[in-house]
Amino acid sequence: MNHKYSLCSFLFMLLGFNAFLTAQTKEDALGSTSSTTKSLKTRPSVALVLAGGGARGFVHIPVLEMLEEEGIPVDIVIGNSAGSIIAGLYCAGYKPNKIMQTLGNLKWSTIFQDSVTSPFEKKLGDHSSITTPFALKFINSDNKISLQMGSSLLTGQNAYVMLKQNTIRIPSNIDFNTLPIPFRAVAVNLITGELVIFDHGDMAEAIRASMSIPGLFQPFYHEGNYYVDGLARNNNPIDVAKKMGYDIIIDVDFGNALEDSYSAFETTPLKALTQMMQMGQNNENLENYKLADIVMLPDYGNHSLIDYDDAFEIYKIAQADIERYRPQIKELKNKIDNWEGKTLLPQPNLFYDKETGLYREKKSSFPSNYFDNSNPKPNKIVLNFNDKNTTKYTTNYFNKIINENNEFSAESFKLLSEGIYNTGLYITVTTRITQNENNEILEISAIDKKPDKTVILFGANAEGTLATDSVAEFDISTDFQLRELTGKGSVLSAKTVFLNNYSFELMYMQPIGAHFFIELDSALLYDYLHTGTGWYSQIERKNLLKKTAYFSTTFGVPFSNEHTLTGGAKIAWYDTTDEIKEGSSTINSDFNLNYIFNTLNFNLFPESGAYTSLKHICVVPVTVDHSVPVFGITEIEAIGAIPITHSISLLLSGFAGSNIDQGLLNRTDLTPIYGFTTADRQYFPQIVDRSDYGIHKATISTSLQFAPWDQITLIGGKAYFATSGAIGNVWDSFDSITLKNLEWRASFDTGIRITNGFGIVARIGAGTTQNTVLPFISLDVGNVRF
Repeated sequence: MNHKYSLCSFLFMLLGFNAFLTAQTKEDALGSTSSTTKSLKTRPSVALVLAGGGARGFVHIPVLEMLEEEGIPVDIVIGNSAGSIIAGLYCAGYKPNKIMQTLGNLKWSTIFQDSVTSPFEKKLGDHSSITTPFALKFINSDNKISLQMGSSLLTGQNAYVMLKQNTIRIPSNIDFNTLPIPFRAVAVNLITGELVIFDHGDMAEAIRASMSIPGLFQPFYHEGNYYVDGLARNNNPIDVAKKMGYDIIIDVDFGNALEDSYSAFETTPLKALTQMMQMGQNNENLENYKLADIVMLPDYGNHSLIDYDDAFEIYKIAQADIERYRPQIKELKNKIDNWEGKTLLPQPNLFYDKETGLYREKKSSFPSNYFDNSNPKPNKIVLNFNDKNTTKYTTNYFNKIINENNEFSAESFKLLSEGIYNTGLYITVTTRITQNENNEILEISAIDKKPDKTVILFGANAEGTLATDSVAEFDISTDFQLRELTGKGSVLSAKTVFLNNYSFELMYMQPIGAHFFIELDSALLYDYLHTGTGWYSQIERKNLLKKTAYFSTTFGVPFSNEHTLTGGAKIAWYDTTDEIKEGSSTINSDFNLNYIFNTLNFNLFPESGAYTSLKHICVVPVTVDHSVPVFGITEIEAIGAIPITHSISLLLSGFAGSNIDQGLLNRTDLTPIYGFTTADRQYFPQIVDRSDYGIHKATISTSLQFAPWDQITLIGGKAYFATSGAIGNVWDSFDSITLKNLEWRASFDTGIRITNGFGIVARIGAGTTQNTVLPFISLDVGNVRF
């Protein structure tokens, strides 16, 4: 009896427990209590795919706005190249208008100018690769000399820094499924050709890999592999979203049309190749489009892949154009709201998250607004490079930032990253901030730059003026250099200049540590000037010549990228007999000290920053037939570039030089060497005849510059228009200094900056030459000062 009662009680308990499990299972299936098991669909899952397209990628932003306006849930965003940039920021918690503000106001020209340059390279003057338009570099591999063209035009470091700055509040060791909106970036393994989908790690690294346009950006090194733009395999990864099992796919592409006029193919041989590539891409897209529920092809006007400075215009064109898709978006919204699919989701680990309203694999670990995340506060630093000076600098900077601010902001990251990159030792510098239970670790890695062993630099300089008189000169230079011959940073240079002027120069520079260098220099120069008739046919033609041979030693202390102190000594032979009537052939020695402060962003057409040079020369004549034993020359030059708007800047320049002790009054034969002239093309390009020398000089100039385009080509080049003027003069003594009869110039200018210090400047205007006012035209090509 008792046994029967016990058995019945046990069976009753089993039935009750089974009923409880069944009810619990149904409850879980509805997604009310579990976030890790299968759930019945309350709506379809939605994926958004953003294709790559350079500057045209700004069309993605109004699409995001429209989807938000119409209440379309987006469960994941998959992007390639430009699409991955927009997708990454959106998934990290940027609102569409904030993405537009952040990317649209960037100075994109700086993104595409990131050559690796040592601080000592900037001290090489006209021996530097910075100031020459063309360089050939050779490497010695297996005892064979071969031309080294590099793997890309740019390292992509500035692009990476921009991406990291705008995602630094997201740790580097995350699952992209835990972002406010799940994110994927697509790239291609350069070696295997495999299409790789980044779903975890560091956001900036994933996006940078996805935008590594072959030939333009250095293939991105990540976890032992090199990656290039997903364009190489799949620029529009609709199939990736389909394979992941999403029910509805919204695609945004660019629908690049084929050229329909044969005349277009006659403009360049590359046009046919581009057409062929576009045919293949279009055919692939047509098959891919079949997998999407909606394909949006926003208009971007006539803008090219590199029109980043037209970001807001591209955005507005696309914003107006996509209104034609709004009825389809509304229809899609209705479909989502009235979803009748009751089957289990294809992804076993996908669940409906009530907090975000998304189907996702994992709960979000971050606020929906990116800026609600705090800046990282690393308490430990790990450095993956070996250079002792860089290690010391990085460690000291890190400790300073943490001690002062107790956080690592986007600006702190930028300054630290640029400081390491600007050593010129590395082609890539990446920063990760990882979090674990006990520490927040700042990890910095760098890929060494292979040193240039053999370099040949080619340059050219041209000067032309038509005014009171005229001049036309053109010189070509070649500079053969052996680098790293006697240690890191060393340069042995043999440079020749020929055509109008002739010179041969042998120079050797050796850095010693991070903040000291020594330079030995010897040269023979023939500096000719042949003037012709200008507006006045009666002006006498002149043939002037200064001959120089010298040997010099210079010691330099670059305290930082901005501050440099140099000092040195020179022994020289000068012949000025063909330059002025009082000329002679003499031997002199001089000792000089020069301090330079320079924060100008460019040498030619600077847009921001300042430059100051303080220089003193003490001259000791060696030839004994002159009574003046020692005299000194002091020079001060200052430049300030003030940005007014994104495209307008004001440039102010001034120069003052003086032989304060007036020792040159008794050594007029040396005024062409140590004196001053108004034939200064920076201030007075209309003055051709340089033979009117003085021992004191003062000039000032101002220029209002306008740059209508951010850049001419993807990798640089910038055009400028300006209105400018200058005033000043030279004087024979302190007694003759007066504000009367000053030389002046007013002109309209235009030019192109090709590299940091190499470009073209053309002027048309009016000015004085020895108190005579006449119009003038001038042209300068080469290492131009403006």
